[in-house]
Parts: sequence; structure tokens; C-alpha cells
Amino acid sequence: MTVSLAIVLPIFMIIATGFFFARKKIIDASSGAQLMQYVFYCAAPFTVYYALTGNNSAGFFYWPFWIAYPMCYLVIIIGSYFVFRFLRRREAGISLALGFCASLGNTVLVAYPILIGITGAKAAVPMAISVIVVNIIFMPSWILLLEFERARNSEDVGKYENNVFKKAATATLLNPIVIATFVGILARSIGIESNQVVTKFLIYISGSLVPVALFAVGLSMSELKVKSFNFDILMVVFAKLVVAPIVAIFISKAFALNDFYSVTLVIFMSIPLAKSIYVVAGKYNIFDHETAQIISYSTALSIFTIPIWIHISHMLWPAAFA
Repeated sequence: MTVSLAIVLPIFMIIATGFFFARKKIIDASSGAQLMQYVFYCAAPFTVYYALTGNNSAGFFYWPFWIAYPMCYLVIIIGSYFVFRFLRRREAGISLALGFCASLGNTVLVAYPILIGITGAKAAVPMAISVIVVNIIFMPSWILLLEFERARNSEDVGKYENNVFKKAATATLLNPIVIATFVGILARSIGIESNQVVTKFLIYISGSLVPVALFAVGLSMSELKVKSFNFDILMVVFAKLVVAPIVAIFISKAFALNDFYSVTLVIFMSIPLAKSIYVVAGKYNIFDHETAQIISYSTALSIFTIPIWIHISHMLWPAAFA
């Protein structure tokens, strides 16, 4: 457990610092959104590019992880759907939405800082894989669900469906982390090497990703307000922080993942809900209150659950820890 706390405590201390500065109004909480823009459009893409063009790119084409990772999401989404649809008697759309909330995590802002503390710089490679998988499969599916919920009483559902796939394709192709991934792979394959100046630039800007991302999370958390409590929300949070990592352990064993990607899978599945889910839901004014509650509760409770999963990962795959 000492190893787990040594990894997690500095991370949550940075988040707490951002939260404190926002609460004391030393820094405006709205600055968190601008810092996240910096992370998304600048720091994360350059970090991914640096990892893929350096010595840490070998694991990018580790195909068992490419299959196991979305498999974890599907198991949680489908399992949660059946629980809420048939045990809790919720509507089909709401049951599916709660399933998404029980699965998708904040890999760039939360999982990557944790993983880099465990495995070092090569953590950027699975972060790139995560962004590609989520943007190609799961975020379009989430948007499609919201579109169908909005169009449920409309006869022209096909129009919404076509718009969704067009939006999803555009968003994926223009995602800066996805672009950086493909540019990095191309540069690596044709032998483009960075000179000393560019390499130092990449090192410096990559080093800014973790502290800026975590500080931004702390600033943004100060704005989240939970006005009510719902048993279904608690079930989703339990599934997100407890059930999902257990599923990840079984799937990592089933696919015989190596130590590094086994730990990565558990960490990716143990983190709080991604704020992007809330942002998209807010644009549609559908499920936005539920997602806000899930983000708040899962983020707060993950302070206690993530160290446990790091400790379990350390016992199962000690060779993965740098």
C-alpha cells in the first residue's frame, strides 16, 4: 500500500491545490476550462508525438490491448444496461446512458498522470490508444444515444443518425491527440528524428501535461455542485470504481496481457467518469444532472478506491512498476 500512496498522494495533492485556489478565489475556477484546452490541444498531442517517435512506441501495436480495452467498456455498458433496465425498471435510453457513465473514464486528465507515476514516459502510448478507441467507438455512440433520445418523438430519426456519424467522423479526424498519434507513427515509420532543440521542446512541454491537467481538474471540481442524491447514481459510481476494475482484471487474464498493459487496463477502468460525457450531455440538456452527480461522487470516492487498485495491481503485476 505504501507504493500506491506514494503514487497517488502527489496526484491528489495537486488536484486539492487547484480546488483550494479556486475555492479561495485566488484563481478563477473558470480558468480550469482554459487549462484543459491547453492540455487537450497542446500538451497531450506533443506528449503523444514524443512518445511515439521515441523509444516508447514499441507497445502501440500491441493488439491484445486494442481488443481488451473496448471489451471492458462493452461488458460494463451491457451489464449495467440489464441491471437498470430489468432490475431497476428504468427506461431503455436511461439504462444505456447509465451504462456509459459506469464505463467511460477520464484517461487524459486522471489515468495518464497515475500511469506515468507507475510506468514512466511510455504511459503516453496507451493514452493515445485510449483516445482513438473512445473517439472512434464510444463517444460517437454516446452522441448517437443522445440524438435518439432527443428525436424519440420525431419521425425523422434518420436525419439525426446521419448527422451523428458526420459529427463523429469530423470530431475524430480533427481530434489533436488522434492527429498527433498518426503523425507520430508516420514520422517513426519513415525515420524522421527530432534534433536536440526540438527534443528538448518536446520534453519540456510533455512535462507540463501532468501538473497542468491535475491543477485544472481541481479548479473544475470546485464548480461541480450536487443538489440531490439518487440510489441509481450510487450504483453507477460503485460500478465505475469497483466493478469495472474487477472486470479489467479478468479480461487482462483472459487476453493474457503483459504486465504493463494489464496494469494500464485496471487503471483505465478505475478512474472517475470523464467530464467530456457531461459536456456533451449538457449540450443536449439530456442526462446532464445525472452525469454531473456521477462525476462529483466518483471523483471524490476515487481518492480512496484508486490506491486500492494500484496496490492490487502491484501485487498481481509487480514487474510493471517502474
